[in-house]
Amino acid sequence: MKYRPEVDGLRAVAVLSVMVYHAAPGLLPGGFLGVDVFFVISGYLITGILVSSDEPLGAALKTFWVRRIRRILPALLACIIGTLLLGMAILPPDPFQTLARSAIAAVFSVSNIFFWRQPRGYFQGAVEDNPLVHTWSLGVEEQFYLLYPILLLIIARWRRLWLVPAIAKGTVLSFAFALWLKTQDPAAAFYLLPSHAWELGIGALTWFAAQHLAGRRVRPWAADWLGFVALIALAGSFVLLNGRTGSVGWGALPAVLGAALLILCAAPERGIGRLLSLKFVVGIGLISYSLYLWHQPLLALSRVAFADFESLRTTIAPLALLASVPLAWASWRFIEQPLRSATCTPAKALGGIALAAGTACAMALVIIANAGIPARFAPEVQRVIELQSREDRERVERGQCALRNEGWRSPPGTCLVPAGGAPKIAVIGDSHASALFPVISKEAERRGQSAVLAFAGRCRPIDNGNDPNTDRKRCASYSRQVVEYLDATPSVETVVLAYHWNALVDPAAPILPREGAAGEVVALIAALAGNDRRVLVMDPVPMAKVPGIPAIYAANLGGRAIPAGETYQEYRERTAPVRAMLDAVQVERMQRFDPGPLLCDLENGACELTKNDRILLRDNHHLTTEGAEIALRSGLLEAALAGPEN
Repeated sequence: MKYRPEVDGLRAVAVLSVMVYHAAPGLLPGGFLGVDVFFVISGYLITGILVSSDEPLGAALKTFWVRRIRRILPALLACIIGTLLLGMAILPPDPFQTLARSAIAAVFSVSNIFFWRQPRGYFQGAVEDNPLVHTWSLGVEEQFYLLYPILLLIIARWRRLWLVPAIAKGTVLSFAFALWLKTQDPAAAFYLLPSHAWELGIGALTWFAAQHLAGRRVRPWAADWLGFVALIALAGSFVLLNGRTGSVGWGALPAVLGAALLILCAAPERGIGRLLSLKFVVGIGLISYSLYLWHQPLLALSRVAFADFESLRTTIAPLALLASVPLAWASWRFIEQPLRSATCTPAKALGGIALAAGTACAMALVIIANAGIPARFAPEVQRVIELQSREDRERVERGQCALRNEGWRSPPGTCLVPAGGAPKIAVIGDSHASALFPVISKEAERRGQSAVLAFAGRCRPIDNGNDPNTDRKRCASYSRQVVEYLDATPSVETVVLAYHWNALVDPAAPILPREGAAGEVVALIAALAGNDRRVLVMDPVPMAKVPGIPAIYAANLGGRAIPAGETYQEYRERTAPVRAMLDAVQVERMQRFDPGPLLCDLENGACELTKNDRILLRDNHHLTTEGAEIALRSGLLEAALAGPEN
């Protein structure tokens, strides 16, 4: 195929959009669609290579697959080995084991299936924090490269006229399947090949369209205008869409069609094609594969290593992206280019690739067999790791407990301890209620009582239509189900209410002060207080500018001082609107408990991440179990366990 510099320019646009999205999603919320642009480019190029081949079927397949292996695996394996080595110095044992498993999946081209099968959810950690999560798209492409050439070459040798209709039908079917699968299993729709095959199919059809137009007179001004429209479609998708609206199906369509139209209409001597063919843009395109490989590991690992820096997003993330550029150039210059050159025989190239793959898998297996090699850390780092592991186990246990209780009439997120008992205490709210539950349920069980947790993450006691992270229907349904459950469970005497009250004064989407807010809280608490139930309300907890456990881990790992939290005065001033709202709530049988004086050092006027060597916050605002134990000393725990007569 004739080299087209503007296609490399389009690669540069795609990889830069993905990089910006991974570093700062708010700046380019649809930047992940750069991956879909890569799919279109791959479909276009691969179809051209295969259809232009005049070798016999078997030889053509062998030539194609060897070329793909030499193109993809050397740089990928170097990145995997390098990431494992960096992970050895940075990652805690559990994430390090997950990284090792994902490395094996990447070696065998099944990363997309691996990440699809990973636990997801509010409390299960961000899959996106894995340094190799971006290899899911390589899994999609590699699986496509395995199946598509066989079908394409068989049809081309048998009935060449059927090629375009067959690809068009397959593209439409894949698109329809993606729309359906998105409603059934959004994660599967995002990660798996069948729901992305249509994008590769659009690329394939673009190649046939380009061949059809070749030699025909196309007015340059028309091609330039179509190229401009295509660029607007791409830019608009990157800026206006987000993970909810544009990841699969209709949302991805403008970017996919825009990429196809740019390939079809752009020419290096004019218009948009001239911009895409600029030397530095093409240069980025040439190293785009290695740049795509290296940027995510550096970003993910820097988030762990420098979690104690307030400037993580504004300084560390851009520096990580900049560092990926020379790494990508070195990978392209010393790995990609030599392994693809004519002087490197296929046998020599494949032998080196096999050795590198074996090395990567051996490293990963050693990491897994040794439980993430915890002995590599100093004692103070190991203590933080143990606390994080305990917190993770408790969250998993609560999640499993909720799943076991799905069958009985209860709200989502319900957990009864001990199972089968008649609950006396109900812990209600969002994830902050869940953070209190291990302490309350453990003490209740010790005293022969039962406690029930019913929480819904990201749901507040006040409706906030401005918060894009809030599912308003789900939250309204949760509040209704909680009240219905309590009314149907007469054994509950006390309700503990805990919310992320701080979210109500978040500058990004403030809810308070707002007229009528107190009335909404009054209505909720009055409903919870029905049937003579007491309602014990936990006031806002202090917050941190950096995530608690990760920041302390990073500081200890790097030999730096643990970062300071907010001052007690800042805490009181920030939460004043929340406390004023709660002051206005006058509901009989309601009591409030203030955790601030216990979690903060009043003598020094500081609310730190630790107190008496106990870590208080799991992240920026969720209490650890140690933090919850201290907060509940405000009298709330004893009041909950004592019963209404007290």
